[in-house]
Amino acid sequence: MRFNRTEHYYNACREYRAALREIWASYDKEMQRIEQYRGSKGYEKEAAELESKRKEAVSALQAEYRGRFNNILEGMRQSATSRPMTAPTQEELALLQALKMREKVSRDELEQAARTLKDSPVSLSVLNEIAAKSEVLGVHFTNESTSSILEAVDGLAESAKRLCALDKCDSKGEQAARASIYSPDHDSNALYSFRVDKDFDNEAACIEFMGGVRNMQSFRGAVNE
Repeated sequence: MRFNRTEHYYNACREYRAALREIWASYDKEMQRIEQYRGSKGYEKEAAELESKRKEAVSALQAEYRGRFNNILEGMRQSATSRPMTAPTQEELALLQALKMREKVSRDELEQAARTLKDSPVSLSVLNEIAAKSEVLGVHFTNESTSSILEAVDGLAESAKRLCALDKCDSKGEQAARASIYSPDHDSNALYSFRVDKDFDNEAACIEFMGGVRNMQSFRGAVNE
C-alpha cells in the first residue's frame, strides 16, 4: 500500500478549513435565531453559551488536526531519511558512458540527458562531472538532497502550526485590523496565521506554497512510499 503523504497533507488543509467554516456557519445560524430576542433577559446568557460552544468546537478541531498533521509530517521525515541510494539502470549507465566517451558535450545535450536521468541522483552527479569536463558553465544537475527535503518538511510543519492556530477562515481583514496597535482588540499575534489563510486548487499548489517546495516530483518521491 502506498502512503501518499503529500495528498494527505493537502486533504488535511482542505478538510480543516471546511470543518472550521462549518463550525462558524452553525454558530452564525444560531446567533441569527436568537437575534430577535436581543435586549431580553436571556439573550446575553444564550449568546455567551453559543460563543463558548463555538470556541470549544474550534479548540477540539485544532487539537485533532495538530495530531493529524504531526503524523503525516513524521512519516515524511522517516521516508526522507531512509531513502536507499539506487544504482543507475543499464540504460542510464549506457547513456552516461556514451556521453563520457565524447570529447565535448553541449549544454542542450546535457540538459536533455538530465531530463532522462532526473530520478537517479547518482547519474546526475556523474552528469555534473561530464559538464565540468566539457567546460559547460552555469549548470548543476541535482535531485533534491535529503537536507533540502527535510527543510521543506519543516516548512510544511510551521505552516501546519499556523493553520491550526487559525480560528476563522477568510479573515485576513480581521487579522490585519487586530494587528494594529490602535485597534481596541489589538493582538500582537494576530498575523500569525495570516499567510496560510488560503484555499488551494490542488495538492501541488498546497505543498509548494506551504512548504516552499521547488521540485514537486522529487519531493513526492522522497516523502511518499
